[in-house]
Amino acid sequence: MKRNVSVTVFLFVMLLAVAPMATADVPNQIYYQGQLTDALGAPLDTIVSMTFAIYIDSSAGSPYVWTETQTGVEVSGGLFSVLLGSVTPIDETAFTDDWRWLGITIGSDPEIRPLTKLVTVPYAFRVATVDGSTGGVISGDVDIQSDLTVSGKATIGPGHTNTGTYSFVAGQTNTVDNWGSTVGGGSSNAASQMYSTVSGGGTNTASGEYSAIGGGALNAAVGHYSTVGGGRGDTTWADYATIGGGASNSVDSAYATVAGGAENRARGHRSTVGGGSSNFAGGWRSTVAGGAFNATGATQATVGGGQSNFAGGINATVGGGYVDSAKASGTTVSGGNFNTAEDAYSTVSGGHFNIASGYESTVSGGYYDTASGHGSTVCGGRHHRADGTYSAVGGGQGNKANGDGSVICGGSNSVNDGLYSAIPGGSADTIGSDADYSMVFGSHVLVNNPYRVILFTGGLSGRVGINRDDHDSGGVAYPLQVGNSTSNGNGAYVSEGGTWQNGSSRSFKEAFQPLDAQELLAKISKLPVEAWRYRGTQERHIGPVSEDFVRAFDVGTVENGRRDDKYLSPGDVAGVALAGVKELVQKNEQLMQQNQELKAMLEELKRRINKLEQSK
Repeated sequence: MKRNVSVTVFLFVMLLAVAPMATADVPNQIYYQGQLTDALGAPLDTIVSMTFAIYIDSSAGSPYVWTETQTGVEVSGGLFSVLLGSVTPIDETAFTDDWRWLGITIGSDPEIRPLTKLVTVPYAFRVATVDGSTGGVISGDVDIQSDLTVSGKATIGPGHTNTGTYSFVAGQTNTVDNWGSTVGGGSSNAASQMYSTVSGGGTNTASGEYSAIGGGALNAAVGHYSTVGGGRGDTTWADYATIGGGASNSVDSAYATVAGGAENRARGHRSTVGGGSSNFAGGWRSTVAGGAFNATGATQATVGGGQSNFAGGINATVGGGYVDSAKASGTTVSGGNFNTAEDAYSTVSGGHFNIASGYESTVSGGYYDTASGHGSTVCGGRHHRADGTYSAVGGGQGNKANGDGSVICGGSNSVNDGLYSAIPGGSADTIGSDADYSMVFGSHVLVNNPYRVILFTGGLSGRVGINRDDHDSGGVAYPLQVGNSTSNGNGAYVSEGGTWQNGSSRSFKEAFQPLDAQELLAKISKLPVEAWRYRGTQERHIGPVSEDFVRAFDVGTVENGRRDDKYLSPGDVAGVALAGVKELVQKNEQLMQQNQELKAMLEELKRRINKLEQSK
């Protein structure tokens, strides 16, 4: 049966391809409608099988790129409709060239000639990849869910100026005008040098090569390879400079950084301002970590924070505080208010209005303290001065250590002018300039001679305890008291009247031995007792020497396995003398008894003689 086929291909495919592009894949079917008649042109009413094929040329001499057979196609009044691709999906590669032709075979009839040329509507199938597109405008949102490659520069948004090569601009009224430069969004931004970038924000300018601005407003990256992360009104003037954010910050030197804050400035090469406000890092590799109105003025100087602090010496440090200054090399002010470290390697740890003006001097804290001597130290307190070399004031109030190596540990209003002399504490004590190597302690004590130790004053009854533990008894009972047991002096002391009292209780003693009185007297009689004086003095005494006394009586301490014969105990001398006196007293009593007996015998003899004479 002869059939005639007329074909109409509608534009529905193009509409389906473009409209859902942002939310779904492009349809892979083509709507096809035709008319089927008999040989006389009468419309048919039937059901047929149809085979469709797409060829790459009009002769059908080459293999088809797609084919499918649809059975049971209903023809009514000569009209039929099918969806090409409903049996075998049409791959997008079927339309990679300029032209394609459709062949139709009905049942077992030969394929209809000529082939039908496919034009615009089927080629809308290729909108999924837009190969070869040279123009056009996309209105509305676009959702790209796969890779996108753009060769050349790209401009997205209104009012832009894009005169760069391989450049990119998005947002509105932005400008890119150099090779590889980018403005990612925002408004009124400009990337004017090679590979410069503004990510977004407003009125930002990246004018250095490879410079970058992350966002914010009114920022400028002027130096090559410089970066502004964001903020407002920040400017990197130098190469490799960085501003992390904040407001009105500036970096003037290469490799310098301002991390954030407001109105900070990093001017020294490789300097850093961590944050805060109105800080200035002016030295090479110097750092201001934060705070406000702080400044560094020398190489590798550091201010950790606080307000209005200044690190002006090389490697100088101010940790924090208020109006502190580290002015010389290696100086340190840890904190406090109005403190100053003026000479090299000097330190003020804290406090108020303290000054370390001596080389390697230290003021640990306090108020209005000054360490002006080389290596001098004031530990704390108020109104102290350590002016001597290596002098020290430990604390208190109003003390002055003026002599080299002089020390005042505490107390108040004391003055130490002696060399290497010390005032442990007290009040208003004085060591004069001639009293080197001396020590005083008490109240209003004055010493003007070297090598003196004076405790308390004449008006105060001081007490000195040596090697004692008085936490139970409540303190020392005598002007000088030694120990409290057999191991440390048995509590010997100086009495109120000034005499030395040895510990002599039987409870302190052991290993008692009787003495041979005759032998003792014999040794005493042989013991040299002479008048003498101590060498180098005019001080004269009478007594034995220790070597003779120890050899004769075997007394004293044992040192290195032998008796110490260089010293004598007054108690031993008194004991020997007392034992000798006791023996002499006994002998005297014996002699007196004998004398009484002889006297009685003489009286008896006289009586008898008188009686004889009377009897004559």
